[in-house]
Amino acid sequence: MNRTFTCLALTLPLALAQAGCSSDETSSVPVADVTFDASGTTDVTATVDVTVTPEDTVVEPEEIFVPPPECTSSADCDDGNPCTQDACGADGCTYVPDNSASCDDGDPCTDEDICTDGACAGAPRQCDDENACTIDWCTEGECKAAPEESEECAMKIIIQEPQRASTLTGQGPFYVSGTVTSPASTPTLTINEQATALSFDGSFNVLFEPNIGINIIDVEATDSYGRTTDVALSFMYAPTIIEPAPNYNQPNLHKGMMGVWLDQPAFDDDDLDDLDDLATVVWLLGETYDVNAAIPHPLITEDDGVGALWCDYTVDVDNVDYDVEDVEITLVSGGMDVSLVMENFTGFVDAVSDGWDNIGCPNAACDLKAETVYLDAELNVFAGASGDIIVTLAAVDVELVLPENNEAVICTGGTAKFLNWLINWFESTLANYLEDQLELWAIDELVPLVNGVIDQFTDYQVSFDVPSFEDQFGSLPINLRVAPGGATWLVGEATADLNLGMSAAPAVPYTTPGSINRSGCGKGLSEEVELPQVSMAEAWVHEDLINHFLYVTWRGGLAKLNLTDEIVGPYLGDLGVSNVDMSAELTLPPVITTCTETGALEVQFGDVYAQGSFDYAGAPVDLKGFASARASVQFKIEDVPNGANKLGIEMLEVLQMAVDIQEIEGMDETAEVLVAELLSDAMLQLIVNEYLSEVSQSYPLPVIDLDTWLSDLSLEKSILTLEMETIELDHGHMIVGGKLLNQ
Repeated sequence: MNRTFTCLALTLPLALAQAGCSSDETSSVPVADVTFDASGTTDVTATVDVTVTPEDTVVEPEEIFVPPPECTSSADCDDGNPCTQDACGADGCTYVPDNSASCDDGDPCTDEDICTDGACAGAPRQCDDENACTIDWCTEGECKAAPEESEECAMKIIIQEPQRASTLTGQGPFYVSGTVTSPASTPTLTINEQATALSFDGSFNVLFEPNIGINIIDVEATDSYGRTTDVALSFMYAPTIIEPAPNYNQPNLHKGMMGVWLDQPAFDDDDLDDLDDLATVVWLLGETYDVNAAIPHPLITEDDGVGALWCDYTVDVDNVDYDVEDVEITLVSGGMDVSLVMENFTGFVDAVSDGWDNIGCPNAACDLKAETVYLDAELNVFAGASGDIIVTLAAVDVELVLPENNEAVICTGGTAKFLNWLINWFESTLANYLEDQLELWAIDELVPLVNGVIDQFTDYQVSFDVPSFEDQFGSLPINLRVAPGGATWLVGEATADLNLGMSAAPAVPYTTPGSINRSGCGKGLSEEVELPQVSMAEAWVHEDLINHFLYVTWRGGLAKLNLTDEIVGPYLGDLGVSNVDMSAELTLPPVITTCTETGALEVQFGDVYAQGSFDYAGAPVDLKGFASARASVQFKIEDVPNGANKLGIEMLEVLQMAVDIQEIEGMDETAEVLVAELLSDAMLQLIVNEYLSEVSQSYPLPVIDLDTWLSDLSLEKSILTLEMETIELDHGHMIVGGKLLNQ
C-alpha cells in the first residue's frame, strides 16, 4: 500500500467529519467504492459484483394477446408482433412466424435483432475493451467500464531520480524522472501540482530547479476513472557542502562562521560597581597587586652606601598600600589606552645604621606618602599572520605626584641633617623604583589579562553535551574549536572574526555527506553582515554554522524521538487518537535557511520516517510512512531568571507538508489521511519547538573565567558571558545583541 498527500499552508486543528447516504432505489450500474485523497475529494471507482444478474430492461406486454373470435380483415388480427404474419381466414385469425421480418427487441444493449420462430431477439452488445484491468458492461445502449481493483491492476509511481533522502550538489537544474504504471487507463500527471507530460511508455523526465536546503517532490497521477495515487520524497541540495572532520576529536575550522562586535561600553562603561566591563576587571586586578611582594627585603643594605655623612643605612620598605580610584579604557585605532589612577599611596621605611663605624648615626622610621599615582599604558591590538589576536605593550608611563612641603616622608627619630637624604632618596630613587615596578605590572599582569580575556572569547576548544529529545537517548558530546580569523580595533569599537569547527562521533546509518553551504543562496557571493550596532555587544552567527551544528547532532544520532500520549497528546486534541506508541527518525539533517522564495526564515525536514501504532476510535492502527515539511519559524530570546537568557525557536506556520504512507492497517481510508496529517503536524511542532530549541540552547556561549587572574578575590560570581537581549536576521546571519553579564 502506498498513499501520499500534500498539504499547503496547513492550519490546525482540523475537524474530523463523517458522511453517509442511503437510498431505496436500485440501479444496473455497478456499485462504486469511494476513497478520499489528501484534498478530501472523492475518488469513485466502480467494481462490479459479478454474482448479481443485471436487471432485464426489455418491456414485457402487460397481457397476452388474444385474437378476436371473428375477423373481417387481416387488420383485425394484428398481434403487435413484427415477427408474425397476421391474416384473417375462414376460421378466424392466423399467425405464421416470419423469420425474414425486421424487428427491434427494445433492449438498447443488443445488436442485430432478428425474428426467430415468431420472437424478436438480438445478440448482446460486445463492450470488451480488451483491457484485462477493466470490468466492462452495457447500460442504456452505452458501453461502460470500471477499473479492476486488484493489486496487479493498481496504479503505481516509481521515482527513479532523485533518490529518497539523497543529497545533490553542483549546479542545477536536475531531472526528476520515473515511471507511472496505470493498467486500467492512461493517466495524467502532476509534479508539485504542475501538469507534467508522460511519454507513451508511461515515463517522465522533467527539469527541476532546486532551492538550497530540503526540496520536496510530490508526484501525483490521476486516471480517467478519477482514481489518484502519488509518491512524495525529499532531497537536500546545495552547490557545495561542508564536510565533517575525518577525525571527530579534531574539528575542521571553517572561516567566517561567527564574529563579535564590541562597543566602547563593553570595555569601559564608567561604572566600577558592576562587574560587566573590562575596566572593572582591570580595576580588580590593580586592587590585588601586591607591591610589597615585588620589593626585596631589605631594599638597600649598608654596603650600597646609602646614607649621610659617615652613616650607612640598611633600608627596608614595606606596608605599601594604595587605592585604585579609577580605571579608564579607551578604544583607539589599532588598540586601546588603559589608565589607572591610584590614590592614598602610603608606605613605611625603616632605616637602620649598625656597627662600630656607624656610631652616632640615628635610626629612623618614616611614613611615605604620595598624593596620586598615574599609570598610562598604550596597548597595540592586531591580528597576526595566522589570524591570532595579539596584544602588546606599546608604551607605559607611571608618575608619582608627591605632596608639597616635604610631606612625602615623615620620620620619627634622628635629626634633619641625617634624614634629608632619606627624603631625597624617596623622591628620586624610591619613586623611580616604584614606577618601574608598576611598569613591570603593566607588562606582567595587565597585558596578559587583556590578552587572556580576548583569547577566552576568541580562541578556545571545549567539549559540550547536547541532550536528546526528552533525554530519551542520552546526550551527545560535541567537540567545539574556535579560533580567531582577524581583528579590527577602531575608535570606540572593536571587531573580531571567528573561525569555528565542531564534530562528534557518527551514529546514523545514513550517508548524507555534510551540511549545506549557503553560498549566497547559490550565487557564490560572500555576503557581508550589516550590524545594527545598538547594543553593547553584538555577535553574528552564519546560517552555515547553524546548519553544520544541526548536521553534527543529526549525524551523532540525536535526531529521533519516541511519541507517546503524554508527549503528542496536547498537539492532537480530542480526535479519538490514544495509546500512541510511535517512533520518528530524521533520515536527512534538518535545515534552517533564508534561501527561500520570500527570504523568510524556514525550517525544513526531509523524509522523517515514522512507524508504530495507536488507537483510533477504539480500534488499533499500525502505521509506517515518511513525512517531509517546510515551516516558517522565528528565533526568540527566552528570559531566564537569575541567569543568562536562552535562544529558542518557534514554529509559525506549516508551508508545505507531504506524507507518504507506506503501510496502514486498521483504519478506513476516509479517516487515515486526516489522522496521518495530524500526527505529522504534531511531530513537526515537537521537533521544532522542543527538540531544536533544546539543541540550540546547548551551544556554549563564550565565557571569561575571571578566576584565572582574580582567584585571590574568591569572587562569588567569576564568569563574564553574553546576555542576549535582541535577535534579528541579515544576509544569512543571525545577529544577537546584548551586554556582558556577570554570573
